[in-house]
Amino acid sequence: MLKECCDDELVFVKVAFVDKNFEILNLPENVLAKQVERKDLGIAMKSIWEKVFPNRVDLKIDEVLPDREKARKEILNNFNEKIFKIDIIFTEKLSGNPIGWIMGEQHDYETFYLRNSGFIPEFRRKKLYTISHSAIVKHLKGLGFERIVSDHLPNNKPMLLFKIKDGYIINNMTLDDRFGPMVRLVKFIYDDRQKFFEKRFRLPDFDL
Repeated sequence: MLKECCDDELVFVKVAFVDKNFEILNLPENVLAKQVERKDLGIAMKSIWEKVFPNRVDLKIDEVLPDREKARKEILNNFNEKIFKIDIIFTEKLSGNPIGWIMGEQHDYETFYLRNSGFIPEFRRKKLYTISHSAIVKHLKGLGFERIVSDHLPNNKPMLLFKIKDGYIINNMTLDDRFGPMVRLVKFIYDDRQKFFEKRFRLPDFDL
């Protein structure tokens, strides 16, 4: 399963630090990655959502909110525009059609939340997420972030295995009203934070 999820080889990714934008290199020749505004990301996500997640039964929040709550949601979204975000659309070079995305935002002064990602089936297992994740971690470290967190369904084995192999640890589990049971993962970008976490909880070293 792990072999199907990601490659063992290290991929060198250069990150161009230009304000809050960066460039992802070493992607396949037929794929482009571009940072966009979140509203544009939402349009692209909606166009391929059913291909990426054909069997999801998430609560579609906009379909159940009364008008007054929709208005409040719009106000809160305006506040959300002011925080640091990474919103990437992946497109097929020749057609320009979206094939996937990665999105996330600053959670607090030291934590970045990798909110969501997905690729249509024909562009999976091509190291797109592996390469992009490496670039994102390197970029966030350069910006001064200490931790990265993400939430995943407990049966999302490819993503859980990839991230645990990359150094993420299981932090907790929550029951979300929209998405159901979610496993929270956390990655300490700096080794000293990781070691302090292990010391705080008296976690032993493990090896095969």
